[in-house]
Amino acid sequence: MEIMNVGAAIAHTIAREGVEQVFLVPGESLLTILNGLYDQSSVNVVAARHENGASYMALGYAIATGKPGVCMAQRGPGSTNLSLGLHCASQDSAPVVAFVTQVGSASMGREAHQETDLARMLQPHCKTVLELMRADRAVELTERAFQISKEGRPGVVAVVIPQDLLLEDAAFNFAGASRPALPGLPSEDATEVCKLLQAARYPALLVGGGVGRAGAAAEIITLAELLGCPILSWHRGVVPDDHPQRVDVAGIRSKEHLSKVDLFVVLGSRLHEDASLLYTIPPRGTPWVHIDMRPGVAYAPEPPVLSIVADARRAAMALITALKNKPVVKGVLHERQLWVKNWRKDESADLVIPEAHSDSPIHPDHLGRVLAEVFPVDTAVSVDVGNFVYWVRRNWRHRPANLFFESAAGSMGSGFSTAIGVQLARPDKLVVAIAGDGGFMMSLPELETAARLRLPIICVVFNNNAYGTIRWQQELHFPKRSIATEITNPDFAEVARSFGAFGERVDNLNELVPCLKRAINSRKLAVLNVMTDPNELVPGVTLNQLRDPAHN
Repeated sequence: MEIMNVGAAIAHTIAREGVEQVFLVPGESLLTILNGLYDQSSVNVVAARHENGASYMALGYAIATGKPGVCMAQRGPGSTNLSLGLHCASQDSAPVVAFVTQVGSASMGREAHQETDLARMLQPHCKTVLELMRADRAVELTERAFQISKEGRPGVVAVVIPQDLLLEDAAFNFAGASRPALPGLPSEDATEVCKLLQAARYPALLVGGGVGRAGAAAEIITLAELLGCPILSWHRGVVPDDHPQRVDVAGIRSKEHLSKVDLFVVLGSRLHEDASLLYTIPPRGTPWVHIDMRPGVAYAPEPPVLSIVADARRAAMALITALKNKPVVKGVLHERQLWVKNWRKDESADLVIPEAHSDSPIHPDHLGRVLAEVFPVDTAVSVDVGNFVYWVRRNWRHRPANLFFESAAGSMGSGFSTAIGVQLARPDKLVVAIAGDGGFMMSLPELETAARLRLPIICVVFNNNAYGTIRWQQELHFPKRSIATEITNPDFAEVARSFGAFGERVDNLNELVPCLKRAINSRKLAVLNVMTDPNELVPGVTLNQLRDPAHN
């Protein structure tokens, strides 16, 4: 038993859990925990410039390592700001532990300065909220928070601590970090799934983030090869994009092939609106099997014929064993392989769009292509939110698994801060953040954080001086009635240079490759402010086309 105050006990427990980074904006109610972290040499404390930046950094660290990301905020406004990243972490099934302080016990329920009901406010974003009400339970609840964040479908756990409790002394026992058990797929269930796969003519594997978290890319590929079936995924990079079994679901020709699928096996996905193409797959009348760490949460028109709790990698291994015992008939296998081959061929045709009419401002598809050509294949990329992502995703192909990070929650301003967490988690990687001008402006304060930490992140800004996604939707539904979507920006490159970073503005396509190479060779934080054509809204759709059909 060791006697110490609650703040020191929490800091000690965080270190024993193997936490390497803690992200926060310091506040007076956090001082006791900060004082405890001062003595933990294995834990690096990162001071962010805004609490939502801190929570995005914790998210980036969590998705890059699979280990819990840790963030902290003080009562009221600080915790409210922090909640944005917690919402994103929840949607991304990322293990994050958030420590938030509350007003003192004697002030609770009196509408005290910065008081809010933190448990009720944070609960929608969390697997659970733990409220510490006794000093001697501080270590117990902290250890429990880490355990819950990791087990089953990973997620967010918040620990709420009254400020005065942090100063109280108590006697504590400390345990080591826990490792959650990963359920496998029982042989009888594997046999039943394989019977369905054998009976189907055109089965497909639909895989999600759970496959990436389980490190199951190799097993999924082997399974698809044994079945001769396609691998579908909304997530870029869950499996290597250049594998012959990997197909896209977007595009007219791809959707024609998708309509042939007569059995979906969904592994590690909750089928949110993007993964399910706005809840249209699996379509009504088509049987599907759901294998996930939390299979009861899936949003499809009909329930699955089988719903199984299992880790994606262990499930794939069990299915591989069952299929090797009873392989797919050669004629059926050949028919499926030909189908997938034709799908990939037609998918490539879907990617073709007309060449840009000029090199200045830069067509966003040209920018997307050049980024994919210049950056090494093992580059880790964190993308923000906006219509620019369409051009990034269509070009960012032929990459290894688990190096493409994109928020399922669609939170503008998340990309750059998430990249900070990724870079700290993977210091050996070249990390690139890609954002639109609207989203990057929201994360601008964290440029100072990255510069202070000397992180060599390269940020590429698609700058069309507009809220592009909303402009597209506005012109689609209310043509020629543009309002509140045109914006102005500072010179982001100049802002970067003011922090001692590399910064260049790119106006012409022929300047792009040399600029990217200079940024890479600088080996320091870099911002490229790339001026893109505001007429290009999404691939194949321009502002002129929507305003004047004669341009089609």
